Amino acid sequence: MFAPPPYLYVLKILLIHLNESDLVACGIHKSNIQHFVREIFATQYDSIEANSRLYFAYEFPIVFAELIKSDNEYDLNEILADEKYLKVIMDSIARCDVFWDILVDIQERYYASSKEAFYRFPIVQSSIIERITSEVIWDVQEDILSKITSEIEDNYDELEEYEDVYEMTNFVLQGIVDDIHDQITEIMNAKLDKRGINSITAEDFDIDTILSEDIDIHDMIERKYYEMMYSQSDEYKQQLQEPIENIVELFEDTYWLS
Repeated sequence: MFAPPPYLYVLKILLIHLNESDLVACGIHKSNIQHFVREIFATQYDSIEANSRLYFAYEFPIVFAELIKSDNEYDLNEILADEKYLKVIMDSIARCDVFWDILVDIQERYYASSKEAFYRFPIVQSSIIERITSEVIWDVQEDILSKITSEIEDNYDELEEYEDVYEMTNFVLQGIVDDIHDQITEIMNAKLDKRGINSITAEDFDIDTILSEDIDIHDMIERKYYEMMYSQSDEYKQQLQEPIENIVELFEDTYWLS
């Protein structure tokens, strides 16, 4: 089990658990925090890069969001203007609920370039793509499962003839993949339009990889097929029938009423 790095504890205390009056009472000023953060990135970069991405990927986005949010006055120019450090932060906050707000804050406070130019930075583009991908996955899961269910129901007799699971799942996928691609593309374009992002299009996303790796649609199909197959089995029907039979028997044997 990995222990959180000590500096993560310190940052959480400074940024989350203590308010400004607490900090002043302790003799801690914004310049102290700024210096501390700069030193961490300069001396603990490898640790931050690994921990924010893997081992403590939930905690670091919260800390980064608190550090960068618009209502503080920390000067983090040396960090956010460094592409290496910016990438670590952007990759981390892509999972954060306030991602879009932070993105605007970074552009407005630390980059003289326009929003459109800022969004063209490869580092920023990759984080936007990751963020929209995660949003799309959340949005389409239920619809994809509904499409899978309908496709299996419509072709159940034919699917029973497959002995190879991969061929069976691929058959189902081929029947719905075009609709899913169109739906995901439409959602992606709508999200990009909503954010006023012109430098990225749906073509910049690998939808096949999203389906195969992020959503794991083959596994969804397989699980739904076997769930449906079991629901039609005699064993499953017997399990459904048993409670009813027990109730009937209870009323047939009325000794407990006397």
